[in-house]
Amino acid sequence: MSNNPLDKPSVIIAAILGSAIGALFYNVLPLYLGMLQEYRGIDNVGIGFVGFIFFLGWNVITLSAFFWIRRFNWQVIAAICSLLAVLSLMVTAWLFSYYGLLLAVFVTGGACSGIYGLCTTVIGDTSQAARWFGLKIAAEGALGAILFLVLPSLVIADYGFNGLTLALGVVVLLLSPALFYLPSQGNKNVGTTTINHNAESSRNETAKKAIYLMLGATLLWFCGQTIMWSFVERIGSAAGHSSEEVGNVLAACLAAAMSGSIVATFIGDRFGTLQPFMISSALFLLACPVIMDSHVFSSYLIGATLVMFSVGLGIPYCFSIVAALDKDGRYTILAVPAIGVGMMVAPGLAGTLSADGSYGLLVSAAGLLVILGMGLSVLSLRSAKDHHLNSV
Repeated sequence: MSNNPLDKPSVIIAAILGSAIGALFYNVLPLYLGMLQEYRGIDNVGIGFVGFIFFLGWNVITLSAFFWIRRFNWQVIAAICSLLAVLSLMVTAWLFSYYGLLLAVFVTGGACSGIYGLCTTVIGDTSQAARWFGLKIAAEGALGAILFLVLPSLVIADYGFNGLTLALGVVVLLLSPALFYLPSQGNKNVGTTTINHNAESSRNETAKKAIYLMLGATLLWFCGQTIMWSFVERIGSAAGHSSEEVGNVLAACLAAAMSGSIVATFIGDRFGTLQPFMISSALFLLACPVIMDSHVFSSYLIGATLVMFSVGLGIPYCFSIVAALDKDGRYTILAVPAIGVGMMVAPGLAGTLSADGSYGLLVSAAGLLVILGMGLSVLSLRSAKDHHLNSV
């Protein structure tokens, strides 16, 4: 039996369900923006800015959480964020002012990221972080898939955009009681002092360097992955495949991402954390030349699903590597804005790289960013091992 109080099944399940709540709006963002445009008549620029505002709220909260995540009661944080998420989602059904909508979406982004970052920190404090990060990512995808299947026919068809926002608020409300099972605090000590202050200070500085390198690796790696994912539908359409065929590929991609996370759940850290991360990166690089032959439907299908399988497999290890390096527990949450910044930058970069209608430069840039992420992750863990900071 583990002596770690955060290894309790109730705590782990609460953190996984909380992560699904936190990722809810992001996972249905394409549907949300599409319905917003259809029912409110907002142009493409306005719709794009709504997405930007969501990520702005997301990153503001998770970046600032570095300073407060270990200082306040986690159950109180979860309660406040879940309440704000419910209210900000539901209020948009009655907000017809564009600027009021932006404010609500900003609050939604901040509230969702607060829950997501908190639950990421909880899982990072468990004894088998790699395994539970894998299950966490799979649960997030599963909830998104269920909502994509249910909402269009049961909600949007009859109640439109207003019904969609109210339904999302209800989902958060129904799942949020699980957050009461989160602990009030973690099990990593911030600012622990030791007798040999100089030696400890040196180790802390080395640990910070390793963590920052891994956070940089995460940002670059996820930016490369998102560049590909954000335009995978366009790549298929440009190759001449029907909307039905492209839709089937996107559905297969979602299943592949969930499969990758489930594999990470079963593997855990039995092979360390760097090796599975490198394998996931290699799979992405293998997918790049395959998807370039996308006029052949089988190549398009295999390339796109490999991309998303690599995302599902790799992201849990991005989190778990940072968590393993983070001895005082303050830095794990920074993996959330590292991913958020990658998500925010990638679509615009992808559009710029494919402005001429071809996708070769886009795919090449995505592969290069993943390679750079791999390089930084190796430097990070080499620095950690040289100073005996962890056993990844």
